[in-house]
Amino acid sequence: MLQVSFSSQNHRQRASVIPLTDVQQSCHLIPAFGRGSAKELGWIAEKVLQEAPSFYLNPYLRHYDFYFLRYMLERYLITKRDQAREVEEARSRAIKNRRRR
Repeated sequence: MLQVSFSSQNHRQRASVIPLTDVQQSCHLIPAFGRGSAKELGWIAEKVLQEAPSFYLNPYLRHYDFYFLRYMLERYLITKRDQAREVEEARSRAIKNRRRR
């Protein structure tokens, strides 16, 4: 699962109010409890968003999210890796061609 956490600047949480029209979809966040349980940590449902230092993003909540996060992200990363490999191979060929001259 992907892990997300609060953005901060100068040890303060960064936050902003965004228009509802900019919200694309909801997501399911699971608090990262660490070694203790919510009860042991003293977390209550109303304050868990403020108490938990980080969260896991649940990609299995909706079929679209599962597909995108599981396969499309992996496919994107593989494509980027292959493109970088092709660029490196092209550079190597160019260097070899220069040496032959």
